[in-house]
Amino acid sequence: MFGVLDRGFSRIQWHPLNPRKSAIQTKYSMQMQRNILLLCLILLSFSHCSTDIELEGPADLIPVVYGILEANDTAHYLRIEKVFQAQGANAEQLAQDPDQIYYGVNEMTASLEKENGSGGPLERVDGNLEGFIREAGPFASAPNVLYKIKSNQLRLDGGENVKLQLNFSENIPPVTAETTILQPVTISNSSPPTSVNMGYERTIRTSWSSGEEVTLHSLQWIIQYRERRVPGDWEDKTLVWTVSDRIEDTPSASQETFTFQGRQFYDFLAASLEEAANIQRQFVGIEVQVLSMGTEFEEILRLANANVGITSTQFDPVYTNIEGGIGVLTSRARATRTGISLSAISIDSLKNGMITGGLGF
Repeated sequence: MFGVLDRGFSRIQWHPLNPRKSAIQTKYSMQMQRNILLLCLILLSFSHCSTDIELEGPADLIPVVYGILEANDTAHYLRIEKVFQAQGANAEQLAQDPDQIYYGVNEMTASLEKENGSGGPLERVDGNLEGFIREAGPFASAPNVLYKIKSNQLRLDGGENVKLQLNFSENIPPVTAETTILQPVTISNSSPPTSVNMGYERTIRTSWSSGEEVTLHSLQWIIQYRERRVPGDWEDKTLVWTVSDRIEDTPSASQETFTFQGRQFYDFLAASLEEAANIQRQFVGIEVQVLSMGTEFEEILRLANANVGITSTQFDPVYTNIEGGIGVLTSRARATRTGISLSAISIDSLKNGMITGGLGF
């Protein structure tokens, strides 16, 4: 339903490569360098809105843009902030000042349009009031300024090109970015089967198809169960098992297939759930989710991987497709298949097997 990250999203952090120190600098710059690869993990928690973006750079008001567009979203949100320079002031204090990190209402306008001209201006909103609470951190958490357009103003379909444009009240050239909306993802109805025989040594397959422009996929199995501490009440719970967060797309294949051994399922449960005599659990079902990512992610990984090793440079290279700014505008597609259960023999292994027999199922 949204297009930026934070709560429920992977936390992605961006910074330009500039030798001059600025706002949030030495204390956070190493953390930013370490965390640039988290952009892929998005994908993994792969959920929604409001990224904490690390900003450092020269004194120019360079925009920092982060947005992930999805065809089926009911509204599209982008985070648009600006770099700032401390110039001798306390950077940590300045970072808590919304005027230092956000453009003012009359300083900048943003629009998002398709090639046919549909779309229009983005509305400046407070994400905290839209249900996307920005977590406390080095940057001001209130207001949580986002830029929004509803799907009834801009309907996105797979294969379409979308252009973002930022216009400024001062004599600054417009900033632009473009991306292609990904086609929908379809998960096979038979792989995995509706009732999975999760034998320890069995190979479990998940298959799906996606459109062009996809470079990476992530795969999650979401395990639903009920739990109570005797004599307490039952609670509905879920465990998200990230089977793989980086599956490279095979352009020549009609569909992708990823496999794992059944034992890995039980090992994950054993590592994730507390074992206690007073805990009872009931297995409910499984959802499978596939998230596919656009070509921009491939470039991010290519640059990061090129800088790994004994001869790597001091700074990680940073990918941006924002003309006149920094950050990324990209697309993703996802699919979820529900109603998957375990076979009777697998339920028995869950309850009495050597790996999960003590978990109270």
